[in-house]
Amino acid sequence: ILVAFTVTNSSLIVMRRESPTYRPRLLGQLLVAFNVVSLGMCITFVHGWGFAWGKVLALILAALVALTWGLIKMFCPSSAVFGGNRPIASTWAEGVEYFRTPFVPLIPCLGTIFNAYLIAQLDMSGILLLLLYFVISTAFYFYYGARKRAVRSRQRRFRRGRGSYEEVEMHQVESSEDAVDGEDTKPELPAIT
Repeated sequence: ILVAFTVTNSSLIVMRRESPTYRPRLLGQLLVAFNVVSLGMCITFVHGWGFAWGKVLALILAALVALTWGLIKMFCPSSAVFGGNRPIASTWAEGVEYFRTPFVPLIPCLGTIFNAYLIAQLDMSGILLLLLYFVISTAFYFYYGARKRAVRSRQRRFRRGRGSYEEVEMHQVESSEDAVDGEDTKPELPAIT
C-alpha cells in the first residue's frame, strides 16, 4: 500500500507539473531520483544511524532529497491545465475545474518521504525482498512492453504494405490449415520485404 501511495504522489506531480521544453524528460528523471534517494535516506536513517558512516550518509542523502525537490520546483513549471502539455489534457480539461492539491510538489514529496520512512521500518531482509520484487516486476514490465511493441509494429507494417489486419488474420488461418496433421504449430506473420 505504501508503494501505491508513493506512485500516487509521483503521479500527482506528473499531472500538475511539466518538464521544460528543452528537456522533455526532466520531470520523470527527477521524480525517479527523488524516490530512490528518499528511500535510501530513510533506510540509512533507520538502519545506519548508529554508525558514524550512517549519520554522514543520511545527511548527504537528506541534502540530495532537498536538492532534488528544489530542482523539481525550480525547473519544472506548473501546468496550465491538469495533465500539462500531454495531448489528452487539452481535450478534456479545457475550462473544467479539476481537483487541486495545495503546495505541489511539496506535499506529495513529503508524502513520498513519509512512505519511504515507513517502508524503511521493515527488517533489511524485507527491504531486500521488496527491492528484488521491484527489479523482477520492472524487468517483466519492460520485456512485455517491448515484445508487444514489436508485434504491433510488425502488424502496422504489414497493414501499410499488403492490406488490412483482417487479411493478416486470414493468412494466419490459411497457414495453420496448411500445417502437417498432428503438428501443433503456431502461425506467424509473413516476412515483410
